[in-house]
Amino acid sequence: MPILSLRQRTIKPSFVKGLRSAATADPVCREEMYEIAQSNFEAWNDALKQRDYVKAASLYSTSDLSFLPTVSPEFIRDAPSLKRYFADFVQRLPEGKITADNVQSFSTDAYLHTGMYTFMTGPDDNRVPVLARFSYMWRLINGKWKIIHHHSSEVPGKNVKVEVEVDLYPVAQENFNLWNDALKEKDYEKVASLYSSTDLSFLPTVSPKFIRDGQSTREYFMAFLQKLPDGTITADNVQNYGNDAYLHTGMYTFMTGPEDNRTPVQARFSYMWRKIDGVWKIVHHHSSALPKVPGAEVEEEKAEDMYPIAQENFKTWNDALKEKDYEKVAGLYSSTDLSFLPTVSPKFIRDGHSTKEYFMEFLKKLPDGTITADNVQNYGNDAYLHTGMYTFMTGPGWNRAPVQARFSYMWRKVDGVWKIVHHHSSALPKVPGTEVEEAKAEDMYPIAQANFKSWNDALKEKDYEKVAGLYSSKDLSFLPTVSPKFIRDGESTKEYFMAFLQKLPDGTITADDVQSYGTDAYLHTGLYTFMTGPEWNRAPVQARFSYMWRKFDGVWKIVHHHSSALPSAPKPDANAEKSEDMYPLAQENFKLWNDALVAKDYDKVASLYSSTELSFLPTVSPDFIRDSHSTREYFINFLKKLPEGTITADNVQSYGEDAYLHTGMYTFMTGPADNRTPVQARFSYMWRRIDGAWKIVHHHSSALPKNPDAAPEPILSAADGESSVVEASASEPKRSFMDKLSGLFKK
Repeated sequence: MPILSLRQRTIKPSFVKGLRSAATADPVCREEMYEIAQSNFEAWNDALKQRDYVKAASLYSTSDLSFLPTVSPEFIRDAPSLKRYFADFVQRLPEGKITADNVQSFSTDAYLHTGMYTFMTGPDDNRVPVLARFSYMWRLINGKWKIIHHHSSEVPGKNVKVEVEVDLYPVAQENFNLWNDALKEKDYEKVASLYSSTDLSFLPTVSPKFIRDGQSTREYFMAFLQKLPDGTITADNVQNYGNDAYLHTGMYTFMTGPEDNRTPVQARFSYMWRKIDGVWKIVHHHSSALPKVPGAEVEEEKAEDMYPIAQENFKTWNDALKEKDYEKVAGLYSSTDLSFLPTVSPKFIRDGHSTKEYFMEFLKKLPDGTITADNVQNYGNDAYLHTGMYTFMTGPGWNRAPVQARFSYMWRKVDGVWKIVHHHSSALPKVPGTEVEEAKAEDMYPIAQANFKSWNDALKEKDYEKVAGLYSSKDLSFLPTVSPKFIRDGESTKEYFMAFLQKLPDGTITADDVQSYGTDAYLHTGLYTFMTGPEWNRAPVQARFSYMWRKFDGVWKIVHHHSSALPSAPKPDANAEKSEDMYPLAQENFKLWNDALVAKDYDKVASLYSSTELSFLPTVSPDFIRDSHSTREYFINFLKKLPEGTITADNVQSYGEDAYLHTGMYTFMTGPADNRTPVQARFSYMWRRIDGAWKIVHHHSSALPKNPDAAPEPILSAADGESSVVEASASEPKRSFMDKLSGLFKK
């Protein structure tokens, strides 16, 4: 049966009776607000369809946000977390369609949009529907509609989990176990047979050789197995390249040595496995000690055809290094599907931000790389593996030093652009009998702390001569906190501090960062708080700072100081109360609601919900409840679980004196006294004062989505009418937490 469009629905959307408008604004008619809601949803949905996570995130408020997403257990409050969520979510290729909704207006510039939507997800040849419930709170901020609250949850018991068509992760684990078992059996022939004999690049852990053939592989393992190795994967990632190839990367730890003296060795790995004549073989293996498209056959080109592309892409990467442009370097790495094991960091980098941070530091070494030996393996027209050796020249022009290293790049064409989806780089293992001495950069942070203490101590001593003496007398730019002057000389500096010290300041750094510029200069930036005024009336002043310190004739001096009072937060809407004012009220109303649950008084609970204007999306029912009778029936059943809730994280947003939105996380203890079970969930309540009494006009509650890395959950069951927890059987089919909870509710 086709889904009815908005115009075809037989039930008209309900609205608040009589929109309250500001004195200077015209009322918004009901139909117009509904059209606004539809238009805003379409803008949001279009951003998803375009896979533009930046555009989707831009529709959310950056200053006052509460977001409880469909497929993440996080309570998202900030823009970076929002972008990370949508960067992942758009990979599901979602496209939403509203199937039932309601719009409630709270002024001319705010409305609550609630209801049901269905998302089609997955590739064109395997689209899967996901039924979900939604609550959006939109607000007009600086003339633009922004989402300040969004709660989305799967409809309980209505979605069937569809397995990924090709999942090579279990295959990767099985193949690793085969390889590791052969190591433990000390069978070098068996280990070597797992490697390709015709197309191989092997960069082993404890040899500087670049191994390309079966005989050399066998010889390596003849020696390596004398260490009695036994490996365990501690972190890994698998990337598929069709049905017959995958890249397995991550960290493993080997126990080596005799039984009475086993020693752990931590290392990083990159395996490229390929099915050759129906048998899985390793075509690439890069192992280094830890430093201090599914369902489609891939048509391969010859390696020689990809070789020029590999050289060109490496040149682009290396040129960006030489230009010291860390943004440009990081831009060559995939932002959505990345495994990066860098040369001089022990981290397993999986995201763009960490990639950028790594190159910010690495480019200080002024690197310039040259490939000395390499190999290219093709994986269709849009992917290739580039492995080999390179040498970097690092350091200043008058003192360049070579560093030899091994590399593995997996490049993939994403939206027509070549991106690095895997990069493993490791220093060439030392040849026995040689030593490599590395120079360590001086750590400027302790120096910065000591210099700030000297400056602040001079303030506390009220010694303006001493304070001014810390500033350069010949090369200075000083933008002080409480003066509009641009101070450039020692005398003006002295005059400023003569006045400033009358405030009796004493500063404490609350957040800071130090950037080194050679051994004789550093930039110290961050936030500090000053206590000022007489002892009986000290007042805090929050400010931001930037100091540039430079060593002159062996003495540290301030050559730049910019200090500014911390800007105040944006003022709230003139029609809205401060959230702080509504917070105690929100806690009190939640307590009334929860006390009624504990008292098992379903009539009292239901009476807290509006009887005329309601949208209720409950935790353990797929219904979209709109009336008092259905609310009462829901709680008649729900209270049999003996629930008692506790808020664990929350936020309150005010809408004038008569409405507020309360969102966050709560945990319910359920079941009989001798067998209480916790259930974690997310909530959105919209409370409104109607005829002088506070009523819930919207309530959306959803079980906390399962963390993919969490241990298996207990299965809720019902025995003799009572709920209990039983251990999950290994043979039991996988069910979502909501499936289990919904099953209990039906029983």
